[in-house]
Amino acid sequence: MNSFTRNLGVAKERLLWLAIYSETTSSRFWFGLLSLGYASFMSFSDYAAHPGSSYVLMFHIAPAWVWSLAFTTNGLALIYGAITRKYSTFLLLLEGVLGIAAWSAAAAATTIEQGAPGGTTVGALIALWVLVRYPTHHEWEHEST
Repeated sequence: MNSFTRNLGVAKERLLWLAIYSETTSSRFWFGLLSLGYASFMSFSDYAAHPGSSYVLMFHIAPAWVWSLAFTTNGLALIYGAITRKYSTFLLLLEGVLGIAAWSAAAAATTIEQGAPGGTTVGALIALWVLVRYPTHHEWEHEST
């Protein structure tokens, strides 16, 4: 076995470990900021409200303020959970379930409008990862709520 194949195997094992066992606090924090940014885009962008934009289908599903409220709530919950390191069923609903619902609906709508996956699809995948990883945090991170 050459060194490239051996290093590839090591990299694969390390990536798998990172995906399954690594701490998610920083990911949750940055994803919370992304959600807040997307919420402000939905509320204040002239482009998002433009009839020819790739967000037309989203606004047929719900008005901009509903999208903004969903992404703001998700973002604030993610940031609160990351900063306080609290994990509860209520936060799981706001961080994971609301996140996957909002980002997946946005991803589906924009993908249909654009004809190809876009940035919201990445957001949906991150939201799925937050939801799947939520109960697997290290014991030292847990606080009873």
